[in-house]
Amino acid sequence: MMLARACAAVGVVDGKIYVVGGVKEPNPRKWVVEVFDPKRQTWSTLSTQPQPQPQTQPDDLYSPSLMPESGVIEVEKTKKIFGLNEKGNVWLYTPSQRIWKTGNSDTNKLRKGWHVIDNVIYSCVAGGWILWCEASELEESAGGEMNWRQVMGLEDLRVALCASRVVNYSRGFTPSEYLDDMLPGHKLSNSGPNMLLFWDCLADWKWEIRCAEISLQRHKGTGEIWGTVEWSEAVTRIDRPLDQYPYHCKILYSQSFNL
Repeated sequence: MMLARACAAVGVVDGKIYVVGGVKEPNPRKWVVEVFDPKRQTWSTLSTQPQPQPQTQPDDLYSPSLMPESGVIEVEKTKKIFGLNEKGNVWLYTPSQRIWKTGNSDTNKLRKGWHVIDNVIYSCVAGGWILWCEASELEESAGGEMNWRQVMGLEDLRVALCASRVVNYSRGFTPSEYLDDMLPGHKLSNSGPNMLLFWDCLADWKWEIRCAEISLQRHKGTGEIWGTVEWSEAVTRIDRPLDQYPYHCKILYSQSFNL
């Protein structure tokens, strides 16, 4: 890659990996889009012309910031990569048009761990609730705000999640309250149309990483989304004394694939 980046927004569109943001300098010229072609094994830099109007480019979008949330949505049959920084600013990049613009902001820092399944954005909050909103609500034309709703039917699972407080920690690194507050306590992913949820749990004085697979169904009458836990179990155990890992574990990424 041409630029060093930290916690950039990443999305896969038409088999190519797009990387946007995650740079230090508050300079629009540094906000180039880089794309990786897996078939050719090459990186290239894209121009983002035509540029949007200046009023849609607030200075704080270019401020040094981490991008803890990103993904790919589809609006009116067009795929877009979205990014959310720690200030709650949302922007969208359209690879087919090489245009990026701002979207609806989400300043509630309790909503973390965004993940897109079937063009619905899911998030989690510290209390163990799983929330959702329509992907189209990221657009500014959606009415100015994102309407987050609760995934119903997961009250029993919430009890287990409330005991999980996964923080960013690694050997030789002192956890900061800032990172602890920004990063989610559990990790959302998916296997096909089903949600995968990872969290840590203390069992027999050992830390376990647990996983639950949740099927999702939208009720036609009410529009609510209900979840059903298909299975839930420990997937790995950290066999080290607790005094070596006093701050739990941090699940960074999850990826599903077919065998």
